[in-house]
Amino acid sequence: MICRIGMVSAILIAAAGTAGSGVAAGAQARLPGRAPDSSPSSGRVIYRATFDTGSKNPDWPGEFELAEMPPTPATGRAARAGARGGGPEKGIGLAIEPARPVGARTKLRFRYYLAGASAMTVQVFDLTVMDNRHVVLSNLTRDAWTTTEVDITRDSRRNDGSAGPLEAGHRVDLVSFLVQPSGSQPLDLYVDDVVLYDTGE
Repeated sequence: MICRIGMVSAILIAAAGTAGSGVAAGAQARLPGRAPDSSPSSGRVIYRATFDTGSKNPDWPGEFELAEMPPTPATGRAARAGARGGGPEKGIGLAIEPARPVGARTKLRFRYYLAGASAMTVQVFDLTVMDNRHVVLSNLTRDAWTTTEVDITRDSRRNDGSAGPLEAGHRVDLVSFLVQPSGSQPLDLYVDDVVLYDTGE
């Protein structure tokens, strides 16, 4: 899974260097974090992770720390980001096993707790074309649990820079959350209640 993170540093650096500019360099989607405007119950759930039951392996495969006591007021476990490739960035990779097809309008909903940064790159690995599709979220809430939603079909861009939306039927097998420090506060990221779903639109 490490090799599938491709271009993470470049994307994160672009996000940090273009704060307030609206769109990051190189046709990278850059959006403010926002509250969900739809519900996973209204469509088909592709992948869900809550982390409260089972063990790290085999129940929650991926690259992250399973935190038993995340920041309050969380009442259960959460995924915590770890260091990536010896650099300052940290990330969480959630493996989808087996790979599953996306729908015509795929969204990602999750809760996060972020410290030491205000931007995050969220991406899914499109196994059909062998490339990540990412969205850079900016102006995120710090030091508080917050629920947000990303429209993967509409807003994500391929890491190789090529155009085109995520097409229905393409298979995905990894969801990643990536952050880079900004300021003097130690960098930390937790995610929970992750739902990748097709809205049915």
